[in-house]
Amino acid sequence: MAITIAQINAAKYFPELLPDAQTIANIAANTEAVPAVLDTRQFPPRFLRLGSLATAQNANLWVRIKADTEEIQISAASLQNQLPNIYDMLAVNWLRLNLFATAGLASMPIFYNLWVTKPTIAAKIMLGHILTNEEREIAERLGLHDTVEKGLLPMPFSYLIEREYRVIYDETLGYQVFPTAAISDVAEIAARENELLILRHISSQPATTVQNVRVSVDRDDDANYVNLLQVFPLSRATEVECFIPAIDRLRFTTVAAVAPGAHQLRFRIQRVMMSNILRVRFGLVARGEVPNDLYDKVLAGVV
Repeated sequence: MAITIAQINAAKYFPELLPDAQTIANIAANTEAVPAVLDTRQFPPRFLRLGSLATAQNANLWVRIKADTEEIQISAASLQNQLPNIYDMLAVNWLRLNLFATAGLASMPIFYNLWVTKPTIAAKIMLGHILTNEEREIAERLGLHDTVEKGLLPMPFSYLIEREYRVIYDETLGYQVFPTAAISDVAEIAARENELLILRHISSQPATTVQNVRVSVDRDDDANYVNLLQVFPLSRATEVECFIPAIDRLRFTTVAAVAPGAHQLRFRIQRVMMSNILRVRFGLVARGEVPNDLYDKVLAGVV
C-alpha cells in the first residue's frame, strides 16, 4: 500500500525511513501504472528524500521519478533485479514514483523507501528558505550561514545516525507464522527504560500474488504505521531498509488473501540509548527542560 500523506504527517521521531512494497497487477502498453506507485504533494514543513528502490529487470519496463522539478526515467533492464538501487532525491513539494511499460506487463514488483524529516535551520539555509525570527536569531548566534557555505552543514543522515544513536543491542529476529484472512499477531517488542527501539530492516519469504501476504507495523500508538506491506516483491535474501524509532513498542501483524501455510519473516531491531539530543529532536521536552544551548543546537542541526 502506497505511503500516504497521513503516514508522512504521522512521522515524528525524525529522521524516519518509511518502507513500501507493492505488486502492480497490470500495466497496459505505453502507459503508466494506475494508480501511481507514489504521488505525494504538499507535505511542508516536512522534507522527503527517495532512498533506495527495486523492481524487476525487464526490457519493457521503465521507472519514472519526479522530485519537485527534477525528473528522471530509468530502464528497469539496467537495474539490479529486485535488489535495492540507491537514490537520494530531495523533494520539498512534490514526489512522484511510477512504472511505465512499453508492452503490457503483469505482476510487476516494486519496493522503495522514503526519508521523512523535519528540516533543521541549517537545511533551510542551504535551500534558501525563509527563517522565522527565532531561527534567524539562532542562525546568527551560531554562525550557521558561514558553516553552511563551507559545506559542513547540514549533516548527512548517515553521519547523524552513527554519531547520535548509541546502539545497546542490535537484534535480528526471525519468525515462522501462518497468515490467514484474519489479522494475526507476529510479535510485540517493548522498549525498556531510557531506551528506544528502531526498526531497521524487514525481510520476508515471498508469497504468490494470489496468496497476497501482507505485513503491518504498529509504532507506539500509531496503528498500522507501516500498512499492508506486500511481501510478493521481497525475499529472504533481500531486506527492505527502514529507520522507524519507537519509544514504547513495535508490533507486527500479518494477513493473507489465501493462507500460504508456514511463512518466514525477519526483522532487524536496534535498542538505542535515549539521550537529551533525541528528546529534543523528538519533541519530548520543551525549552528549559534541557540546557538552552543544546536545545538551540538541535534545532539548528549542529548536533
